[in-house]
Amino acid sequence: ANVSLYGKSYVRPEAFGAIGDGVTDDTKAIQKAILTECPLLLENQYRITQSLNLCNDIYGSGTIIFGKNDVSIYCTNDGVSIEGLTFDFQFHEGKLLRIKGAKDINISQCNFLNVGNHQAEQSIGIILITGASSNIRIEKCRFVKCYASDKSSSAGVWVNFSNPEDRCHHIYIDRCYFDDFQPGKDADAIKVLGQNENVYMYVSNCEFRRCNKRALKFQARECYSKNNVIYVTRPMYCAIDFQRGNGISKNDQIIIDYDGISEINPNSGLLYRAVCIAQGNVKVINMDVKSINYIDNTHQVAVCFQTFKDYDNGCVKDVRLKRCHFDGMSSFISAFPDLGSIHNLKVKNTVYHSRIKSYDIILRDKIMYDTTISNKGIRRY
Repeated sequence: ANVSLYGKSYVRPEAFGAIGDGVTDDTKAIQKAILTECPLLLENQYRITQSLNLCNDIYGSGTIIFGKNDVSIYCTNDGVSIEGLTFDFQFHEGKLLRIKGAKDINISQCNFLNVGNHQAEQSIGIILITGASSNIRIEKCRFVKCYASDKSSSAGVWVNFSNPEDRCHHIYIDRCYFDDFQPGKDADAIKVLGQNENVYMYVSNCEFRRCNKRALKFQARECYSKNNVIYVTRPMYCAIDFQRGNGISKNDQIIIDYDGISEINPNSGLLYRAVCIAQGNVKVINMDVKSINYIDNTHQVAVCFQTFKDYDNGCVKDVRLKRCHFDGMSSFISAFPDLGSIHNLKVKNTVYHSRIKSYDIILRDKIMYDTTISNKGIRRY
């Protein structure tokens, strides 16, 4: 029943009765294969209708097809690797891959497709990380089509914990592709909900397209974005959202080019923000934002300050903008109406270019303390 490949021994679910035609229910055969001590090798199409608990490695070029709602693959054991597979949820509701309380998990070169639908009553997630999981690496994966309704939230990679003892930390997402996350009340490609805990989330060298709300939502501390490219082709809340401060964006590129301009209401108000920052201690370095087209009577804001009233009277502190380039935006800096004040904002060597009559800074009478815009700070041309 075992197969030797590249010096390793694998087990195939066909040895336990799997058909692998994408139609027959192969759940029981895969369950039996998982209970062996060998890694799994999947080379065909396998339909499952019950959740599986993955306790050893799984490799191959095969496809796992999810046959109904609320079917998940659970990963609760340490040291598991998942490589090369395609996971097709066929627009069912639920969470596709759940990592809970596990560490040293590696997911690489996988495709995650067709999760959720526009009538979903529950939150939709492709990879859900909870329960004090740590050292999770997701590399060279594709996340395509994650849908939700106006009643539900969705995310490609979703890190979620509410208690400090359940804190997830050290999560690495590198060279991944995210496309078509919509509509949903809170549709994000990557979402971190960890309150004020230090997560140490690293997102690098990824590409994002057609995200309905955000590409990156960091509602936790110590989150880092580096060398990512975000294409904005439809109205969205913002590209990168630092909701709890203590984060860095470095060498990120944002390209705004709407593909449905005729469908956008010209009176829709605020249309897009490149970066949102709350609380503070955030650095934005070498960011390049380019707006290819602009819609009259709408706003495209480079940096927007927001607030959480439970934090320091709604203030934002210690923000650095350095060597950034914002081209074609309607406003450089803006703020939410309920923002308290801004402390210690430093802007250096940053270029801001607007092709329309606009305001550089719209702060609605906010008080700014210890703010420095150097001689080479904002250069309009």
